[in-house]
Amino acid sequence: MCKVIAVSCSKGGVGKTTSAVNIGIGLAYSGRRVLLLDVDGQGDLSKSLGVEDPETLDYTIARAMVAVANGDDADPREGILTHDEGVDFLPANSRLSVLDKDLGSIPGSDTVLKDLVECLKDDYDYILLDSKPAHVALSVNVLAASDYVLIPVLSEYLPGTDIEQTVMGIRLVQRRLNKKLKIGGIFFTMVDDRTLLSKEVEKQIRDAYIGNVRIFDTKIPRSVRVAESAALGESIFRHDPNGKAAMAYAALTREVLNYE
Repeated sequence: MCKVIAVSCSKGGVGKTTSAVNIGIGLAYSGRRVLLLDVDGQGDLSKSLGVEDPETLDYTIARAMVAVANGDDADPREGILTHDEGVDFLPANSRLSVLDKDLGSIPGSDTVLKDLVECLKDDYDYILLDSKPAHVALSVNVLAASDYVLIPVLSEYLPGTDIEQTVMGIRLVQRRLNKKLKIGGIFFTMVDDRTLLSKEVEKQIRDAYIGNVRIFDTKIPRSVRVAESAALGESIFRHDPNGKAAMAYAALTREVLNYE
């Protein structure tokens, strides 16, 4: 059965898109059929997968969602692109931001993305959704469509409020829209274990959530190679296969595979 995973956090700049890309490609390297959905009008996931200018694309996730909402006969697979590292993806551009503002006028607007995902699940083992940080209509759609959520946490400042907002948003969607939604866990990004701040952030998060929310063992180290790989439209596994970040994302992927 296909598992639908949201990579989501109420704060930007935490490595959310980078993690979605590298976990997704890590799953594909493990022999899984993987689809990535770019659910952010900035199109960062699309750019990280090699789309130079998402604004030039005619068919994006926004068009697919509108078709599903209108009950059109159009095949939502029409806009799916394939990255040469083995993942498919449905890209996004600024049209999605426009749709985000108009979603409230669509009947059943909170579950439009869920309906789209249901049309695609039979073809994949994993579908990963890269959600925009803000708590807007699209982020609710992402949670309503997902089986569980992975929460990236930046280790460079004390993010208690951001995690609390993220968890509260998940709990709200659990109660109202998606009772099967689970918090898959928290993982740390841009970690520098040499600094006292990184250690303090990790300690505070573990103290606050251990026993209630899973904390992944794997920590993603700070690495300029990760940013380079995104700019080149490839995964860290291809760009720096023997580096610490690649090994960390491989380990995190194994944890995701073992998640029950």
